[in-house]
Amino acid sequence: MKLFKKKTNVQNDEWKFWDFYDEEDFYGLNFLDATYLDPANQKGFKKEYYLKVHIPETKQVDGKFITPEANTELQKLEDKLIESLEANKVNCKQVHRCIYYGAKRMLFEVSDIADFEECLNKWETTLQDYNLEVIEDKPWETYNEILPDEYAWQQMGNRQVCENLLKHGSNPKKIHIIEHAIFGNQEDLKRLEIELHKEGGKTITFENDMLEIGFESELDEDQINNMTYFLMDKAKEYNCNYDGWSAAIVK
Repeated sequence: MKLFKKKTNVQNDEWKFWDFYDEEDFYGLNFLDATYLDPANQKGFKKEYYLKVHIPETKQVDGKFITPEANTELQKLEDKLIESLEANKVNCKQVHRCIYYGAKRMLFEVSDIADFEECLNKWETTLQDYNLEVIEDKPWETYNEILPDEYAWQQMGNRQVCENLLKHGSNPKKIHIIEHAIFGNQEDLKRLEIELHKEGGKTITFENDMLEIGFESELDEDQINNMTYFLMDKAKEYNCNYDGWSAAIVK
Protein backbone atom coordinates (compact mmCIF):
# COMPACT_ATOMS: atom_id res chain seq x y z
CA MET A 1 0.00 0.00 0.00
CA LYS A 2 1.45 3.34 -1.07
CA LEU A 3 0.92 5.89 1.68
CA PHE A 4 2.84 8.78 0.13
CA LYS A 5 2.58 10.41 -3.29
CA LYS A 6 6.27 10.14 -4.00
CA LYS A 7 9.45 8.68 -2.64
CA THR A 8 11.61 11.26 -0.86
CA ASN A 9 15.08 11.25 0.66
CA VAL A 10 13.69 11.17 4.21
CA GLN A 11 10.48 9.14 3.84
CA ASN A 12 10.42 6.04 1.71
CA ASP A 13 7.09 4.74 0.36
CA GLU A 14 7.30 1.06 1.30
CA TRP A 15 5.34 1.35 4.53
CA LYS A 16 3.70 -1.66 6.12
CA PHE A 17 1.15 -1.09 8.87
CA TRP A 18 -0.73 -2.90 11.59
CA ASP A 19 -3.07 -1.86 14.38
CA PHE A 20 -3.84 -3.25 17.80
CA TYR A 21 -5.53 -2.76 21.17
CA ASP A 22 -3.38 -3.23 24.25
CA GLU A 23 -4.46 -4.78 27.55
CA GLU A 24 -5.89 -1.46 28.73
CA ASP A 25 -7.87 -1.08 25.49
CA PHE A 26 -5.65 1.68 24.10
CA TYR A 27 -5.59 1.71 20.30
CA GLY A 28 -2.32 1.82 18.38
CA LEU A 29 -1.57 2.19 14.67
CA ASN A 30 1.98 1.36 13.59
CA PHE A 31 3.76 2.10 10.30
CA LEU A 32 7.14 0.57 9.50
CA ASP A 33 9.33 1.25 6.47
CA ALA A 34 9.89 -2.27 5.17
CA THR A 35 12.93 -1.09 3.18
CA TYR A 36 14.96 -0.98 6.38
CA LEU A 37 14.27 -4.58 7.31
CA ASP A 38 17.21 -5.24 5.00
CA PRO A 39 20.43 -4.94 7.06
CA ALA A 40 22.17 -3.51 3.99
CA ASN A 41 20.00 -0.38 4.39
CA GLN A 42 20.86 -0.01 8.08
CA LYS A 43 24.41 1.16 7.51
CA GLY A 44 25.91 4.61 7.94
CA PHE A 45 23.62 6.02 10.63
CA LYS A 46 25.14 7.50 13.79
CA LYS A 47 22.21 8.17 16.09
CA GLU A 48 18.54 7.45 16.60
CA TYR A 49 15.87 9.99 17.54
CA TYR A 50 12.52 8.80 18.85
CA LEU A 51 10.11 11.75 18.80
CA LYS A 52 6.96 11.68 20.93
CA VAL A 53 4.50 14.49 20.25
CA HIS A 54 2.21 14.33 23.28
CA ILE A 55 -1.46 14.92 22.52
CA PRO A 56 -3.45 16.99 25.07
CA GLU A 57 -6.54 15.35 26.54
CA THR A 58 -8.74 17.97 24.86
CA LYS A 59 -7.70 16.44 21.52
CA GLN A 60 -8.49 12.85 22.56
CA VAL A 61 -11.69 10.82 22.89
CA ASP A 62 -12.06 8.98 26.21
CA GLY A 63 -8.34 9.55 26.77
CA LYS A 64 -7.57 6.67 24.38
CA PHE A 65 -8.25 7.82 20.82
CA ILE A 66 -7.06 10.87 18.91
CA THR A 67 -9.79 13.07 17.40
CA PRO A 68 -9.94 13.20 13.57
CA GLU A 69 -9.17 16.93 13.70
CA ALA A 70 -6.05 16.40 15.79
CA ASN A 71 -4.95 13.56 13.54
CA THR A 72 -5.12 15.87 10.51
CA GLU A 73 -3.31 18.58 12.44
CA LEU A 74 -0.51 16.22 13.46
CA GLN A 75 -0.12 14.90 9.93
CA LYS A 76 0.40 18.46 8.70
CA LEU A 77 2.99 19.02 11.42
CA GLU A 78 4.80 15.84 10.43
CA ASP A 79 4.77 16.98 6.80
CA LYS A 80 6.36 20.27 7.84
CA LEU A 81 9.19 18.47 9.61
CA ILE A 82 9.85 16.27 6.58
CA GLU A 83 9.79 19.30 4.28
CA SER A 84 12.36 21.06 6.47
CA LEU A 85 14.64 18.03 6.54
CA GLU A 86 14.32 17.69 2.77
CA ALA A 87 14.95 21.38 2.10
CA ASN A 88 18.09 21.33 4.25
CA LYS A 89 19.28 18.07 2.67
CA VAL A 90 19.69 16.42 6.08
CA ASN A 91 20.96 12.86 5.78
CA CYS A 92 18.38 10.94 7.80
CA LYS A 93 15.55 8.44 7.35
CA GLN A 94 12.17 8.13 9.00
CA VAL A 95 11.70 4.40 9.62
CA HIS A 96 8.67 4.22 11.93
CA ARG A 97 5.58 6.23 12.83
CA CYS A 98 2.85 5.44 15.31
CA ILE A 99 -0.10 6.97 17.13
CA TYR A 100 -0.50 5.28 20.50
CA TYR A 101 -1.13 6.02 24.16
CA GLY A 102 -1.68 9.76 23.78
CA ALA A 103 1.26 10.52 21.50
CA LYS A 104 2.30 10.62 17.88
CA ARG A 105 5.65 8.83 17.66
CA MET A 106 8.22 9.13 14.89
CA LEU A 107 11.54 7.30 14.68
CA PHE A 108 14.46 8.68 12.68
CA GLU A 109 17.86 7.18 11.96
CA VAL A 110 20.29 10.09 11.47
CA SER A 111 23.73 10.69 9.98
CA ASP A 112 23.81 14.52 9.99
CA ILE A 113 23.24 14.99 13.72
CA ALA A 114 23.82 18.76 14.03
CA ASP A 115 21.67 19.58 10.99
CA PHE A 116 18.90 17.26 12.16
CA GLU A 117 18.83 18.83 15.62
CA GLU A 118 18.72 22.34 14.13
CA CYS A 119 15.65 21.44 12.04
CA LEU A 120 14.08 19.67 15.01
CA ASN A 121 14.54 22.65 17.33
CA LYS A 122 12.95 25.03 14.83
CA TRP A 123 10.10 22.61 14.22
CA GLU A 124 9.39 22.28 17.95
CA THR A 125 8.54 26.01 18.12
CA THR A 126 5.60 25.37 15.73
CA LEU A 127 3.91 22.67 17.82
CA GLN A 128 1.74 25.07 19.87
CA ASP A 129 -0.66 22.83 21.89
CA TYR A 130 1.61 19.80 21.69
CA ASN A 131 4.64 18.93 23.81
CA LEU A 132 7.66 17.24 22.29
CA GLU A 133 9.70 14.55 24.01
CA VAL A 134 12.93 13.45 22.31
CA ILE A 135 14.62 10.15 23.17
CA GLU A 136 18.13 9.72 21.76
CA ASP A 137 19.77 6.34 21.38
CA LYS A 138 22.28 4.32 19.44
CA PRO A 139 21.24 3.65 15.84
CA TRP A 140 18.60 0.93 15.44
CA GLU A 141 18.14 0.35 19.20
CA THR A 142 14.48 1.40 19.45
CA TYR A 143 13.78 0.24 15.89
CA ASN A 144 14.59 -3.33 16.85
CA GLU A 145 12.25 -3.10 19.84
CA ILE A 146 9.24 -1.98 17.79
CA LEU A 147 9.53 -4.53 14.98
CA PRO A 148 6.25 -6.38 14.33
CA ASP A 149 5.56 -9.55 16.27
CA GLU A 150 4.16 -12.69 14.62
CA TYR A 151 0.56 -11.48 14.96
CA ALA A 152 1.37 -8.14 13.32
CA TRP A 153 3.11 -9.91 10.42
CA GLN A 154 0.08 -12.18 10.06
CA GLN A 155 -2.24 -9.16 10.04
CA MET A 156 -0.21 -7.58 7.23
CA GLY A 157 -0.30 -10.84 5.28
CA ASN A 158 -4.06 -11.12 5.79
CA ARG A 159 -4.55 -7.62 4.43
CA GLN A 160 -2.50 -8.41 1.34
CA VAL A 161 -4.53 -11.54 0.54
CA CYS A 162 -7.83 -9.70 1.11
CA GLU A 163 -6.77 -6.79 -1.11
CA ASN A 164 -5.74 -9.20 -3.85
CA LEU A 165 -9.11 -10.99 -3.75
CA LEU A 166 -11.00 -7.69 -3.83
CA LYS A 167 -8.83 -6.48 -6.71
CA HIS A 168 -9.92 -9.52 -8.73
CA GLY A 169 -13.61 -8.94 -8.06
CA SER A 170 -14.45 -10.95 -4.96
CA ASN A 171 -17.57 -9.73 -3.14
CA PRO A 172 -16.59 -9.11 0.51
CA LYS A 173 -20.17 -9.63 1.73
CA LYS A 174 -20.45 -13.10 0.24
CA ILE A 175 -19.40 -16.15 2.25
CA HIS A 176 -15.94 -17.41 1.34
CA ILE A 177 -14.30 -20.69 2.28
CA ILE A 178 -11.11 -19.55 4.00
CA GLU A 179 -8.62 -22.38 3.50
CA HIS A 180 -5.96 -22.49 6.22
CA ALA A 181 -2.75 -24.52 5.95
CA ILE A 182 -1.13 -26.02 9.04
CA PHE A 183 2.01 -28.14 9.16
CA GLY A 184 3.14 -30.73 11.73
CA ASN A 185 3.55 -34.45 12.23
CA GLN A 186 0.51 -36.59 11.45
CA GLU A 187 -0.30 -37.52 15.02
CA ASP A 188 -0.34 -33.89 16.21
CA LEU A 189 -2.28 -32.77 13.13
CA LYS A 190 -4.94 -35.44 13.69
CA ARG A 191 -5.48 -34.26 17.27
CA LEU A 192 -5.63 -30.65 16.06
CA GLU A 193 -8.05 -31.60 13.27
CA ILE A 194 -10.51 -33.03 15.79
CA GLU A 195 -10.30 -29.87 17.89
CA LEU A 196 -10.84 -27.58 14.88
CA HIS A 197 -13.86 -29.57 13.72
CA LYS A 198 -15.48 -28.59 17.03
CA GLU A 199 -14.97 -24.95 16.04
CA GLY A 200 -16.75 -25.41 12.71
CA GLY A 201 -13.77 -26.25 10.52
CA LYS A 202 -14.03 -28.76 7.67
CA THR A 203 -11.04 -30.69 6.39
CA ILE A 204 -10.17 -29.95 2.77
CA THR A 205 -7.00 -32.02 2.47
CA PHE A 206 -4.81 -33.98 4.85
CA GLU A 207 -1.60 -35.20 3.32
CA ASN A 208 1.55 -36.27 5.17
CA ASP A 209 2.60 -33.24 7.24
CA MET A 210 -0.02 -30.74 6.06
CA LEU A 211 -3.62 -30.16 7.13
CA GLU A 212 -5.76 -27.82 5.05
CA ILE A 213 -8.93 -26.86 6.87
CA GLY A 214 -11.72 -24.51 5.80
CA PHE A 215 -13.86 -22.06 7.73
CA GLU A 216 -16.75 -20.05 6.31
CA SER A 217 -16.43 -16.28 6.60
CA GLU A 218 -17.16 -13.03 4.86
CA LEU A 219 -14.08 -11.36 3.43
CA ASP A 220 -13.72 -9.19 6.50
CA GLU A 221 -10.20 -8.40 7.72
CA ASP A 222 -11.13 -8.23 11.40
CA GLN A 223 -12.89 -11.60 11.30
CA ILE A 224 -10.01 -13.17 9.39
CA ASN A 225 -7.42 -11.63 11.72
CA ASN A 226 -9.20 -13.10 14.74
CA MET A 227 -9.47 -16.50 13.09
CA THR A 228 -5.80 -16.61 12.04
CA TYR A 229 -4.65 -15.51 15.52
CA PHE A 230 -6.78 -18.30 17.01
CA LEU A 231 -5.32 -20.85 14.60
CA MET A 232 -1.77 -19.68 15.24
CA ASP A 233 -2.22 -20.21 18.98
CA LYS A 234 -4.10 -23.48 18.57
CA ALA A 235 -1.45 -24.85 16.20
CA LYS A 236 1.28 -24.07 18.74
CA GLU A 237 -0.74 -25.83 21.42
CA TYR A 238 -0.54 -29.02 19.33
CA ASN A 239 3.11 -28.57 18.33
CA CYS A 240 2.16 -27.53 14.79
CA ASN A 241 2.83 -24.46 12.64
CA TYR A 242 0.20 -22.25 11.04
CA ASP A 243 1.27 -21.33 7.49
CA GLY A 244 -1.40 -18.95 6.17
CA TRP A 245 -4.59 -19.01 4.14
CA SER A 246 -6.13 -18.62 0.72
CA ALA A 247 -9.62 -18.42 -0.77
CA ALA A 248 -11.31 -18.64 -4.13
CA ILE A 249 -12.81 -15.51 -5.70
CA VAL A 250 -16.54 -15.27 -4.93
CA LYS A 251 -18.56 -12.78 -7.02
